[in-house]
Amino acid sequence: MENRAYAFIAGLFALLLCSALVAGFWWLGGSHKAETEYGVLSLYPVTGLNPQAVVRYRGVDVGRVGEISLDPVDPRVIVIGINVDSRVQLTRGTFAKLASQGLTGLSYVELDDSGKDKTPLGDGRIPLRESDMSQLMNSGKEIIGKTIHLEENADRLLKTLNALLDEKNTQKIERLLDNMERSSRELGPLLRSSHATTDKIGQLLGEIHPRELSDTLEAVRKASTSIKDTADTAQPALTKLKQSLNEFERIGQHIEQVSAELGDTINSETLPRAHELTNQLHQDAKSLNRLVDTLEQSPQSVIFGKPQPAPGPGEKGFQP
Repeated sequence: MENRAYAFIAGLFALLLCSALVAGFWWLGGSHKAETEYGVLSLYPVTGLNPQAVVRYRGVDVGRVGEISLDPVDPRVIVIGINVDSRVQLTRGTFAKLASQGLTGLSYVELDDSGKDKTPLGDGRIPLRESDMSQLMNSGKEIIGKTIHLEENADRLLKTLNALLDEKNTQKIERLLDNMERSSRELGPLLRSSHATTDKIGQLLGEIHPRELSDTLEAVRKASTSIKDTADTAQPALTKLKQSLNEFERIGQHIEQVSAELGDTINSETLPRAHELTNQLHQDAKSLNRLVDTLEQSPQSVIFGKPQPAPGPGEKGFQP
């Protein structure tokens, strides 16, 4: 009987120990609350984030990180699986950020809600925004780049100033300052003179009676009206004169055209005929000269005709 009692006690102890071990492993295995699985999509590196990392909603622990993998459709996208307490209602305005945990450098997921869309998230994906540290690093890079650019601009500005402030330009600046100083000295008397002139004009205007000023303005107005009336009266005469000048211009153009046509006619018809007549007169003059010479030598040729020429050698009646 005692052996059976010891065996029963030993078996019961072993059973309780196994139950305690199972309960311990179960307890250490994670939260046992009802959880909902979500996916966080990241376009940024997730360095320092490991599975089982804490998930916090506005600073409160609400879950753990599950599997971390690449999107099979787009490898540039990182899919972070998270298990969140089902009592936490996430909306479409929820977004995630990576935050650093203390001095260890390990990262965890920080959830927050923008409040722009109150629709429940359901099976939707949560976008991961750039972390504050990354934004700070990027801002630092931009500041460094702008500082370098500013330094380059300052260097170019100093070189330009050195080029401008050479000896020749320095002398020009000194002369300019001297001229400005002389001008400022001469400006004082000029201003005093202008003030005196202004005072005199004021006194003169004060001495003029308002009625006289009004009469003067009225006379000026009447003179302007008279000039306008005179101009209106002279307008018809000016119009007729302009028409006459246009008529004279047309007559001159017509005379010029007739002269051109007459010149063409003289060149093409009259001059050739005159030239032909001159040639004929020249020939007739030659014939008349020959006739006069003949009459002078033998006047009887008018009655008896032209005398026969003397016989030459070998002809009948030739006399040597």
